[in-house]
Amino acid sequence: MTGHIPRNRLAKLIHKMGSLGPRSDHTHMAHQDIDQLRQFVQIPSPEEVSDTGSAAVIGPRKDRTGFGFGTHPHGPEFDQMKTFLVLPDPLLTIKNRTAVIQLNQNHHQDPDRKGHDQDERSGGQIKNPLQDPLSEKIDLLLASEKILRANPKVKIGLATLSFLRCKKYFASTEGSWLEQEIIISGGGIQCYAMQNGEMQRRSYPAAFGGNYAQKGYEFIEQLDLVGNAEQTREEALMLLSADPCPSMKTTVIVGSNQLALQVHESIGHPTELDRVLGSEESYAGTSFVTLEKLGNFRYGSDKVNVYADATIEGGLGTFGFDDEGTPAQRFPIIKQGIFVNYLTSRDTAPVINQKSNGTARAASWNRIPLIRMTNINLEPGEWPLDDLIADTKEGIYLDTNQSWSIDDKRLNFQFGTEIAYQIENGK
Repeated sequence: MTGHIPRNRLAKLIHKMGSLGPRSDHTHMAHQDIDQLRQFVQIPSPEEVSDTGSAAVIGPRKDRTGFGFGTHPHGPEFDQMKTFLVLPDPLLTIKNRTAVIQLNQNHHQDPDRKGHDQDERSGGQIKNPLQDPLSEKIDLLLASEKILRANPKVKIGLATLSFLRCKKYFASTEGSWLEQEIIISGGGIQCYAMQNGEMQRRSYPAAFGGNYAQKGYEFIEQLDLVGNAEQTREEALMLLSADPCPSMKTTVIVGSNQLALQVHESIGHPTELDRVLGSEESYAGTSFVTLEKLGNFRYGSDKVNVYADATIEGGLGTFGFDDEGTPAQRFPIIKQGIFVNYLTSRDTAPVINQKSNGTARAASWNRIPLIRMTNINLEPGEWPLDDLIADTKEGIYLDTNQSWSIDDKRLNFQFGTEIAYQIENGK
């Protein structure tokens, strides 16, 4: 076993937490060690290199009326944490690093649930990006940015790399002891070109920082930022003289970059059951996919099949167990166009007479675990992109998100993309 937190120490803390009150039927604790490195080179602005770390304990106590939550920024110091409370108050209360949430009386998981024991889980053999020489990363950023600014019309070139390592330790009164290590790597380039008062942006491989995966430095090498910098620059320059997108009713083909965001916002978020039940209403909004729609609401045509999968290699939503100790799963959300499943947690699943499908996760050590989508995937059809275009007499191909907005029910939306191509007679 690797890491900084002895198994017997968390076991002792779990025993103490479990003895805080006779009404608690489940207690768990989690510790996170986090290392993060973010680098970017932007001309004419200076580069930034940062390295941060933090650790904490997260410990909900659940019974038939609610659960408590507490954190500490310096590791599992149980005596320095406030007592975990369960109060008959329907509102979220945050005070002195303690949060209490009132739940419906039936919001509790099955009593026969068993714990899991797994010594260690990681993402496999990867090139640890936090161990590779810093100079190698800086050289890559500088080389990419230099190519972006090779034309005087390009006023800003931006190259970014970002890496995160998170080591998680989990123990519960149900007998679970889990260790997971997650390493995320990502990066991208952006080019801003200006002419006659107009500015155009072009990004690779995606906007807003690039693309990310649960992989090591080999993922950055596969992106080939230097090799794609020239095309990114030239497309930004072409956009300066491109015609405006025509306003008309036509066929639209949405590129994978933009489509991923569409699936995330219009399918992933509205099917999070805690959002549907209103527990995120004051922060993130609600959902148009209300409870009566389960099993009968038509999301799309019978060609549309969408599933959640926390087991896909390299996915940002991939893990072994969620932050309630539930194993990672793959399950359908939409079958042949019909909505069939919510994303659930141990507290929300009993509302629809189900068990958790393992989507409760904390964004960081000081955040309460809540439903956060795993990898939400639209199953591919049989036609490759080239055939779709060839079969289109008139249309527009859109790709790379530039702007986005959506209402708080995740129903009405609008978006704009960095680039679009007009299709005429299949070309």
